[in-house]
Amino acid sequence: MIETNSNLTTNLNFLTPTSFKLTIDNKKFANIEYFITSVTLPSIETDEIQANWNGFSIFMPGGTVNHGTLSVKFMVDESMRNYSEIFNWIVDNNVASDPIKHDIILSILSSKNNTNRQFRFIDAFPLSIGGFDLNTQISDVEYASTETTFRYTRFEILR
Repeated sequence: MIETNSNLTTNLNFLTPTSFKLTIDNKKFANIEYFITSVTLPSIETDEIQANWNGFSIFMPGGTVNHGTLSVKFMVDESMRNYSEIFNWIVDNNVASDPIKHDIILSILSSKNNTNRQFRFIDAFPLSIGGFDLNTQISDVEYASTETTFRYTRFEILR
């Protein structure tokens, strides 16, 4: 008798990298949410603990769990409202006695545009917002886009 692995997925569709939605705070950051073009899901790694046993070095997981930064690219709207949302958040955090943090939800959508998985980035705040070029000598219009990087306490998979 052949045993089957009960943990094997029954959904054999591959993840579509164009089906996602990022939500920060709809009232304060509606413009950045609307114009997002890409998100890089951050890495997660743990330290290793080395021990000696019978003359050999052995390794165990342990120590701290380290999270990479969350990178978000977006098109800059003509009024620069989305750029200003992040710019003001960074500036306000540098003068605030209590830093402004928000949870960020990254929703991964299925091939039918239903929420398949969600990642919640807890207590997120922007570290940087990138620059973008303005140039009167380009022949084809390339709309301005930039990237912002967020740091957060941790992230978790909600569903």
